[in-house]
Amino acid sequence: MLSVSTLAAGCVYHVANCDLPAEPFALDEELTAREVDRLITENHVIDRNNLECEVVCESIYLDQHPEGAATTVDSCTLKFDGEFSGDPEEVVGSLLCDGRGIPQFCKDG
Repeated sequence: MLSVSTLAAGCVYHVANCDLPAEPFALDEELTAREVDRLITENHVIDRNNLECEVVCESIYLDQHPEGAATTVDSCTLKFDGEFSGDPEEVVGSLLCDGRGIPQFCKDG
């Protein structure tokens, strides 16, 4: 699991001189074939069965809060329903997770 300091060290965002407490979040998302393909590519795994639920949760949180980060994932369920039919918009899975995150880090400048 990535820590806030690890995420902040490699980009222009920082937490120094800025009091940003992590806030609770909960995600209940349907995953399309297109999203699953993107997650497979981004996470450098061979297929959907190699995706880790916590990593998918953090990725979806970051999609929704591009200037923030999920700091902890407390519970996570990732399910895939059936086989991919080739339709990129077909719902092929679901993600249910919760944890704590920072919606937006402070910026330098």
